[in-house]
Amino acid sequence: MKKGDLVRFTAPSVFNAAVWRYAASGVITGVTPEGARTALSGMRSKAFCAVLWADGRTTTEYFNYLELLG
Repeated sequence: MKKGDLVRFTAPSVFNAAVWRYAASGVITGVTPEGARTALSGMRSKAFCAVLWADGRTTTEYFNYLELLG
Protein backbone atom coordinates (compact mmCIF):
# COMPACT_ATOMS: atom_id res chain seq x y z
CA MET A 1 0.00 0.00 0.00
CA LYS A 2 1.08 3.53 -0.67
CA LYS A 3 0.08 7.15 -0.17
CA GLY A 4 -3.19 7.89 -1.98
CA ASP A 5 -4.59 4.33 -1.78
CA LEU A 6 -8.24 3.92 -0.78
CA VAL A 7 -8.63 1.51 2.15
CA ARG A 8 -11.06 0.23 4.76
CA PHE A 9 -10.40 -0.99 8.28
CA THR A 10 -10.48 -4.75 8.76
CA ALA A 11 -9.27 -6.74 11.72
CA PRO A 12 -9.31 -10.16 13.38
CA SER A 13 -12.44 -11.04 15.34
CA VAL A 14 -10.83 -9.90 18.59
CA PHE A 15 -11.26 -6.30 17.31
CA ASN A 16 -14.87 -6.66 16.10
CA ALA A 17 -16.04 -4.14 18.69
CA ALA A 18 -13.69 -1.51 17.21
CA VAL A 19 -14.70 -1.91 13.56
CA TRP A 20 -17.93 0.09 13.94
CA ARG A 21 -15.89 3.15 14.99
CA TYR A 22 -14.31 3.48 11.55
CA ALA A 23 -15.81 5.18 8.51
CA ALA A 24 -16.47 2.92 5.53
CA SER A 25 -13.34 4.09 3.72
CA GLY A 26 -10.26 6.24 4.01
CA VAL A 27 -7.22 7.45 2.08
CA ILE A 28 -3.63 6.74 3.10
CA THR A 29 -1.93 10.11 3.64
CA GLY A 30 1.48 8.96 4.84
CA VAL A 31 3.54 5.78 5.22
CA THR A 32 6.24 4.77 7.71
CA PRO A 33 8.20 1.82 6.31
CA GLU A 34 8.98 -1.36 8.21
CA GLY A 35 12.18 -1.06 10.18
CA ALA A 36 11.86 2.70 10.69
CA ARG A 37 12.67 3.92 14.16
CA THR A 38 9.85 5.56 16.05
CA ALA A 39 10.49 8.98 17.55
CA LEU A 40 9.22 8.10 21.03
CA SER A 41 10.91 4.79 21.68
CA GLY A 42 13.73 4.72 19.16
CA MET A 43 12.75 1.11 18.44
CA ARG A 44 12.18 -0.35 15.01
CA SER A 45 8.53 -0.73 14.04
CA LYS A 46 6.32 -2.61 11.63
CA ALA A 47 5.09 -0.65 8.62
CA PHE A 48 2.19 1.63 9.42
CA CYS A 49 0.39 4.56 7.86
CA ALA A 50 -1.77 7.59 8.51
CA VAL A 51 -5.31 7.28 7.18
CA LEU A 52 -7.75 10.14 6.59
CA TRP A 53 -11.20 8.60 7.01
CA ALA A 54 -14.38 9.68 5.22
CA ASP A 55 -15.70 11.10 8.51
CA GLY A 56 -12.74 13.53 8.71
CA ARG A 57 -10.77 11.69 11.41
CA THR A 58 -7.14 10.71 10.93
CA THR A 59 -5.72 7.60 12.57
CA THR A 60 -2.48 5.64 12.48
CA GLU A 61 -2.92 2.01 11.43
CA TYR A 62 -0.77 -1.03 10.75
CA PHE A 63 -1.08 -2.31 7.19
CA ASN A 64 -2.36 -5.69 8.35
CA TYR A 65 -5.53 -3.98 9.66
CA LEU A 66 -6.31 -2.35 6.32
CA GLU A 67 -7.85 -3.71 3.14
CA LEU A 68 -7.08 -2.07 -0.20
CA LEU A 69 -10.25 -1.02 -2.05
CA GLY A 70 -10.52 -0.91 -5.82
